[in-house]
Amino acid sequence: AFSSAAPNDAMSAETAARFPVPFGRSNLWLNESHEHKELGASLKTLEDIATKNGVAIAYFYPSSKIIDALAQWQKTLAAKKIQLSPLSAAIDTKAKH
Repeated sequence: AFSSAAPNDAMSAETAARFPVPFGRSNLWLNESHEHKELGASLKTLEDIATKNGVAIAYFYPSSKIIDALAQWQKTLAAKKIQLSPLSAAIDTKAKH
């Protein structure tokens, strides 16, 4: 599988299309410099993408602020019928769509 962290990375998508490998591209970056309110808005955007497309991919640099926000967000996902999964599962799901 092949994944690109850049949401607008057309070159990686074109390259992956030439080879028979599953490809996934980030839908957004979660940024540690965002305020809590902005992180919440980004996570809501990720939910909306996942609901619409069946899968969404986010990249982030690991930090305590991001990990804490993700841990709190994860507690709300079951009620929304959204599940966190490893990148490999997200790429596999995208390949099937």
